[in-house]
Amino acid sequence: GSTPEGFTIHSPEVRKLFTRENLLASDWYKQRLLTKQRLEVKRLQNNIKAIGDFVSKAENKADAERLGMAARLQSAEEQLKAASSPGFVDSLVGTIGSEPTLE
Repeated sequence: GSTPEGFTIHSPEVRKLFTRENLLASDWYKQRLLTKQRLEVKRLQNNIKAIGDFVSKAENKADAERLGMAARLQSAEEQLKAASSPGFVDSLVGTIGSEPTLE
């Protein structure tokens, strides 16, 4: 098949759309990275809440200590801080990100 302009999958005009540089510079790719960041922040916030709910119950005190929940909570909070930073999106460049419709 070809486009109305006569371009095919083998045309340089079409092929250049799929170079690494063009893909990484595209708006749709940036949206995938921003979506990944938002989803990661939500996931970590949910984890922090779940850990907090677990350790706040007196009946879970022994299990919380045995499972190292204080360290897990601290780790999740550190990860949330990192995921919320502007530099996090830059660290995702080269990954597939996340599909924006998943939000």
